[in-house]
Amino acid sequence: MIILDTLKKASQKTEKLQLAYREWQEVSAESITEQREIIKRIAKHKQLLFLHKIEELVKAENLEQAKTVSTQFLQKIGTNALV
Repeated sequence: MIILDTLKKASQKTEKLQLAYREWQEVSAESITEQREIIKRIAKHKQLLFLHKIEELVKAENLEQAKTVSTQFLQKIGTNALV
């Protein structure tokens, strides 16, 4: 009985793996490329928001806060010649 249960569970796992494999086969390289482009645009937008905030803080002569935001920028996004 234990062997039959083990075989049944193994068969169910195999079916799930085959289903997942078929689903991944349906994902096109084009849709993955599109998603990457969306992620790139979102990252660029986030970067620009950081830069705008830093710029506004500097204009308002709030240099301590600008320094804090610049540090956050560097930690989250990385180096940038403007920061």
